[in-house]
Order: sequence, then C-alpha cells, then structure tokens
Amino acid sequence: MSEIADFCRQHPDMSEPLAALAARHETLADVWQHCPDPRVMIQILDKRKYRNADRVFDFIRAVRDDGVKAIYDEMGEDTHFKKMYDESVELWLEDFEAYPIYTKEQVETLIESGDATEGEAKFRRWISASGMALYAVGLALNKAVDDARLEVAKQRMINALEGKSSAVAEPDLRQVRADANRALSDRLREFIGNPFQRWEAGDFFVGRGNY
Repeated sequence: MSEIADFCRQHPDMSEPLAALAARHETLADVWQHCPDPRVMIQILDKRKYRNADRVFDFIRAVRDDGVKAIYDEMGEDTHFKKMYDESVELWLEDFEAYPIYTKEQVETLIESGDATEGEAKFRRWISASGMALYAVGLALNKAVDDARLEVAKQRMINALEGKSSAVAEPDLRQVRADANRALSDRLREFIGNPFQRWEAGDFFVGRGNY
C-alpha cells in the first residue's frame, strides 16, 4: 500500500479531495509538491500534526501583502482615485485583523503561568494559524472572483464610452478560482517548503493525541 493510500485509509475524509492526486502519486511528498489546492494542503498538515505555526503565519502575511499590492497595482500611476483604493486596502486589512489568533507572547504567557503545557500551547497556536490560513485563502479566492467581475464591468464601461459594443464575455469563474488556488498553493510551498521531504526538529508532533 502506498503512503498516500494509507493516509487516505487513516483519514477517510481526505479520500475525495485527494482522489485525483492519489491516482498519480504514491507519497505525501509528491502529493504536497503537486497539490493545486492550499486548503487541502493545510488539511494534510493538520492530519500529520504539523506544528510550525510561524511558517504558516508567514504565508498568511504574504497573502495579505499580495492583496494590498494587487490593489495598488490596479490603481497604477493614476492617483485621481487614490482615496478609493486606500479605502479598499483598509477594508482588506480589516478582514485579516478580524480573525483572532494566538500570538507568540500569548503562548509564552500560557506556559509561564502553568495554564498550558508547552505542547498544548503549541497546539493552540497551530489551530490558530491553520484556521486563519484557511480564512486567508477564502478571502484571496473571493478577491480573485470579485476582481474578475470588476474587470469585465470596467471593460464594458470603456466600450460604452468609446461607442463600441458593450458585449464582453462573462469571466470563467471556475478557471479564475483554479488559477487563484494554484497561485496560493505555490505561495504556501514557498514558505513551508516540502515538510514531507525535508523537515526540522519540532515541525511535527509525534505521539498520541495532539500534544
């Protein structure tokens, strides 16, 4: 039995999202390297008791900053509507700040006060990181869809102003989401690497339970 088949046997809820990849790859390392869905990748990390929350938070910050850059790139050199773009950035950042997280300082306080063991505190921070990562991916996917729709609306308006036909095809939202998912998967790999191929001490919890 291959590693990925055994993984799906242990975690039946992963069989469906991993079906296509499991048909082509035998190891978690290969699946991780080729997975086009960051949400599935985060689930795999969770099932394998990955605990390096710092790297996941680095990914989250990158998704946040990529969104800010995309908004200002759209503005370009035309600053007539800078206030509108500033407000878009502010709303984007507020969405990220709305998600509660366990900071390093909170983890250290929990341990020092005796309210949690080191393992339990690391688990809480991981839950915080993985939950926010899924939330950040959702925000980024929604933004990709909204941007695609806005681009069509803008093109229709430009065509109307220029006396051209306003007929502009609707965006292929399935493809938009697929492209955004692939980009986010690559971003996640950029910050985490391939933890099933090369890992550091403390990356995974080994043992029964979660801590």
